[in-house]
Amino acid sequence: MRRSSQVRVGIAGWSYPDWAGIVYPARSSFQKLKFLAKLFNTIEINTTFYRIPEADQGRRWCDSVADREEFEFTVKLLQDFTHGREGETLREQDFAALSRKFKELLQVMQAQKRLGALLIQFPYGFHWTPQNRERLTRLLREFNEFPLVVEVRHRSFQDGAFFDFLRKEKIGFVNLDQPRVSQSLEPTTEVTAPVAYVRFHGRNARSWFDPGAGRDQRYDYLYSHEELEEWRGRIDSISKASDIVYVIFNNHFRGQEVVNALEFSSIWQDKAVAIPAALKKVYPRLESIAAPQDVSLEDAQLPLLDFPKT
Repeated sequence: MRRSSQVRVGIAGWSYPDWAGIVYPARSSFQKLKFLAKLFNTIEINTTFYRIPEADQGRRWCDSVADREEFEFTVKLLQDFTHGREGETLREQDFAALSRKFKELLQVMQAQKRLGALLIQFPYGFHWTPQNRERLTRLLREFNEFPLVVEVRHRSFQDGAFFDFLRKEKIGFVNLDQPRVSQSLEPTTEVTAPVAYVRFHGRNARSWFDPGAGRDQRYDYLYSHEELEEWRGRIDSISKASDIVYVIFNNHFRGQEVVNALEFSSIWQDKAVAIPAALKKVYPRLESIAAPQDVSLEDAQLPLLDFPKT
C-alpha cells in the first residue's frame, strides 16, 4: 500500500484536438479535466509553458478536481525563463514581472493544497556549463517557496557534480525516458530530493530532432507492455528513496499517453483499472487490464472518430 500511495501516475496536459472522439467526446462543452481526474491522481499542466494564466484559472482548475481528495497538479514553468539561447537572459524588468505573475498562479494552487511540484524544463541545447549553472541557480532561488523539479536532456548533466548540486539545493531531478539520439541523457534512477519525478516522452528517434517534424510527430509513440515493465523496477527504486514520485506520460498524440499511463497504473498496482469505453475501442489492448466499467466515466452520446485500432 505504501508503494502505491506514494507513486502518482498521470499525463501531461489534457486538451489536444486529436483526442476528440478517442479520449473524450468531440464537443467543446465536455469537461475534459474533470473527466481525466477520475482516471488519474495527478496531471501535469503544460499550458503554463506557453503563457501565464490568470490566478483565477488556477482556482478553476482546483475546483474541477474538488471531488478528488488526493489529486495534485504539477505545473510546467514558462518557457521564457528556460528556453532562451546560450547567454540570452530575460531583462530584469521582464524577469520580475513574469515571476510575480507566475507565482500568483502557483500560490493559489498551493493554498488549496493542489500543487505537487513546479517543473523547470530545459531543452537539449542547455548543457552543464558554469554559465548555465548560474542561470539555473537563479531560477531555483527565485521559485524556492515551491517544490521544484528540474528536467535536463543533454548527457553533460549525467555528472555527479550536477546531482550533488541538486541535493544541496534540495531540488528534485526528472528521470527521463526519451529517444536515445546524439548526446541525449540516458535513463537514470537519480533521487536528489523528497519529491521525485519521471517523464515519458516516447522513443520516436526518427522525428525527435527533425526540423520538419511537428509536435505531434515528435511525441507519436506508444510504449509496449515490455517497455513499460522496464520501468517498474526503476520506479520502485526511486520510490524507496523519496517521499513521493510523479510519473508523467507525455507521448500525447492520439491519446497514447493516456493509454500508457493507464497501463503503467495497472502494472504498478498489480490490478485492473477503469478504462473509458471509447478509448478501449480505439486501443483494444486495454481490454486485458480493464476493470468492470464505472459508468461515471462514460458518456452515452460519445461520437467516435474513424481512427484505426492500435
